[in-house]
Amino acid sequence: KPPAIDMTLPWRLARNSLPTTHPLVANVGALQGRPLSGAVSMELDASVDITGMPAAYSKLEKDEHHPIDPYWRRIALNKVSVTRADDGFNVNLLPGTTWDKNTAKGNKLVEEGKMKAHREWPAIPPELLNHPATQSFVNGMANWVSSLHPTATEMEMTLVPVRTVAQEGVSALPVPEGVHQDGVSYTSTFCFHRDGIVADSGVNILQEWRDKSSTVAASVMQPGTGMAFNDSTFWHDVKPVVKLPDTAGDGIRDVLLIFVYNILTVHAPHSPKLGPALLPVGATNTEAAPTPAPSRTPSKEAAAGPATAGPGCSGGDGPLSSPTINTERVYYKDTRLLHLDDVTVLAVEQADADAAGNRRLKIATDKTIFHPQGGGQPSDVGTMTMQSGRTFTVLRVDRNRDVVVGGPIWHTGTLDGDGSSIKVGDQLTQSVDAEPRQLHARLHSAGHMLEAVVNQMPGYNLAVTAGDHTPNGPYLRFSGVVPSDQLPEFKQRLQDQVDKLVAANAETINTEVDPAEIAGRFKVPPGQPTVRVVGVAGRDPCPCGGTHVTTAGEIGRLVISDVKSKASKKTTTVKYTVA
Repeated sequence: KPPAIDMTLPWRLARNSLPTTHPLVANVGALQGRPLSGAVSMELDASVDITGMPAAYSKLEKDEHHPIDPYWRRIALNKVSVTRADDGFNVNLLPGTTWDKNTAKGNKLVEEGKMKAHREWPAIPPELLNHPATQSFVNGMANWVSSLHPTATEMEMTLVPVRTVAQEGVSALPVPEGVHQDGVSYTSTFCFHRDGIVADSGVNILQEWRDKSSTVAASVMQPGTGMAFNDSTFWHDVKPVVKLPDTAGDGIRDVLLIFVYNILTVHAPHSPKLGPALLPVGATNTEAAPTPAPSRTPSKEAAAGPATAGPGCSGGDGPLSSPTINTERVYYKDTRLLHLDDVTVLAVEQADADAAGNRRLKIATDKTIFHPQGGGQPSDVGTMTMQSGRTFTVLRVDRNRDVVVGGPIWHTGTLDGDGSSIKVGDQLTQSVDAEPRQLHARLHSAGHMLEAVVNQMPGYNLAVTAGDHTPNGPYLRFSGVVPSDQLPEFKQRLQDQVDKLVAANAETINTEVDPAEIAGRFKVPPGQPTVRVVGVAGRDPCPCGGTHVTTAGEIGRLVISDVKSKASKKTTTVKYTVA
């Protein structure tokens, strides 16, 4: 490792060094042309000179933790704290150069023991760390995250410059773990240099789920541009970097990764301590963001959150920080409840603008019938109507993953028509769109039923490790292998069993239990007074936060569409549909 270096930090980042930020629009799949909530693109101002970046990146050392030889990457790392100031941000260097955010859940190489979850790298060379382009992108990330969290006073970032080196005839892997999540609140990638590589290589990929069929955005970032996104909302990957044939030297791709986490928020009226409200995404330096409204602390939540369980059990999603707010999960009680009156607004925050520049809001309420995205299940959509008649169209729903028990449910969307805006204390009526709610419940319950049937099939030692209950290709993945000559019989036995359960039309178990009753089988977060458990067709109740059918017959026709076993990975995947 290089000797200790004298950094020029702390930095003082002012508004005039911000990159331009735009909502990121889906360019792949069914969402094509629609803005992606929780994702933006950024572009450096033309005045920021990045021509010296390649020389700075050439000083990076080889990534000794890369699991594939030859080494594709050169890398470094530093951590900084970013504190809100009157006219921008103060940035200070933090000790340590260890990456410790990856988990086995989000990184398959960590899960398989081929990559360490904690990896230590050299410090970033000072000419790269203190470059105006680095500072500008740090400033852009701080401003964007603060626009999502208007009461944020401090956050931490990990900065990781990466040079990917492609050689003749050998493609380089910028991301050896493939499709993954980084275990932070927000992730970003900024490109500084591309040289000697094929034009459409090194493509950045965003997916709604781990399954590649859920890809929503694919882009080749050019020098001076980048993207940022909610790490718990999107899975991401980078395609191999390919050297141009018959050219001298190696192919090079230089990027800066910025990870944001430990966002400290203060839920109190706007005060001088917090400084002025930051610029919303898409605003100019002469525009002011709305002053965040004061929050109020509601009574304790009536329904407890789910325990940690297998992929058949839905949790929630989204590191949106408001730990003092609790939303009652009314959707736990009755999947068929599609309308709810007398809902009180507890908090209103600004979200990303859409592609047309229309303002979006995030609204937390005292109770909700909207299921948030997470646990392999998409969020509900629908409307919330004000007493004045104005309608808030709910496009996405998220919960706070940073709060283990309780926490707010955030409804993101747009307010239609003219008149007064939504404010804290307003009364709303919620309405969930019935068709997607019913489909999601059927798919989720079908996943539970399949897991229960496989668990009770004699002659196989399969344990569920992953799953997806979305309409874009639901599946369950199990550890263990079914011999190839037995796959047709296994598939038919599975189909026969689920057909019998659907025909029997047994009721779904949906109840609250004492954590002590399931502590031996499932991990229960400390401080959780009760745990909601669900058992489809009366089988194998497990902790779950999703929506489900009332009886097995409501699933309809459950078709086992495919069963595959991979001996090399020791896994079996069961794909299914409902009709």
